[in-house]
Amino acid sequence: MVFLTFPSDQLLHYDASLESSSSKGEATERTIWYDAYVCYADSDLDFVRRLTAHLESPAIGFRLFLRDRDLLGGAWVYETFAQLIESQCRRVIVILSPEFLLSPDCKFQAQFATGLAIEKRSRVLIPVIYKQCSIPSIIRLLTKIDMTTSSSS
Repeated sequence: MVFLTFPSDQLLHYDASLESSSSKGEATERTIWYDAYVCYADSDLDFVRRLTAHLESPAIGFRLFLRDRDLLGGAWVYETFAQLIESQCRRVIVILSPEFLLSPDCKFQAQFATGLAIEKRSRVLIPVIYKQCSIPSIIRLLTKIDMTTSSSS
């Protein structure tokens, strides 16, 4: 297991044993595997870019899926989200903010990932509280990374 720190002493836990997981379905030469799918509201994109730069840095080496960067045009969005989350991403990082709560796309992605976690009996969601907000009931019982407390230290 590897523990990674993101600024402000917050921990992002990653189970390296997932690297050899074959439960993701049939791989092809063109299959791209991601360590995590990042679910976020459009207004939180600047934070997501900073987080991505940190986690994809050579020192850490994660590969993240960002819809604004990696989603190909011409696909039905919800079908693509579901397929990526289920078949090509080991985890789903959920960036929680008031704007996240207003987004139907974010709600769908978080609920889909929660359903997969229950079905597979594995920890799939990694909630990150970026801005103070009401925590959705499907996420409330999970441990969370709280970025809102970083300025108090």
